[in-house]
Amino acid sequence: GNLRSIVNAYLVRRDIENLKIVLRAKFTGDEIAERLIVPAGNFSKQYFHSLLQKESVEDVARLVTITNLKKGIEHYQKTGSLFEIENQLDSHYYLSLLELTTRMPKQGTVFREFIKTELDVHNVMTILRLTKEGFAAEKIEPYLFSKGSRLRKAQLQRLLVSSDVEEILEKLKSMGFRSMVG
Repeated sequence: GNLRSIVNAYLVRRDIENLKIVLRAKFTGDEIAERLIVPAGNFSKQYFHSLLQKESVEDVARLVTITNLKKGIEHYQKTGSLFEIENQLDSHYYLSLLELTTRMPKQGTVFREFIKTELDVHNVMTILRLTKEGFAAEKIEPYLFSKGSRLRKAQLQRLLVSSDVEEILEKLKSMGFRSMVG
């Protein structure tokens, strides 16, 4: 029973990825995005098809029922960037998984460590992406998860004060992530 709950919760990842596909399709005007949707989670292909029929990113985001995307919609309307909407979806997903694993201490231990490792990777990718886009450290920090496995707050701060992507990669190597960055 508990293992089934973990697997079902993990499948929500596919729902989140499908929602991002739909949002990006609306953002770019991609007419063939539907072929990229893999209905392996809780929502059917018909659900995603109906979202693809909506007029705008905002229309799609308002129909998302798994979490409230109001803040993301407002950010999108001001900046034209999907990042906040996507980050809200990711936050909902990871925080829900971590909460689930705390209700299953014995069975959830391995899964919790797996999710925390994914959070580390997510944090690194966020820092790299936003640094490359020219964001300042204080603008990146709110998008990071402090519940990772190996990258604690102090290490994330070290990465955040980097001047560019190359410096971040060098710091990751010195922190023992050599295999991650080559």
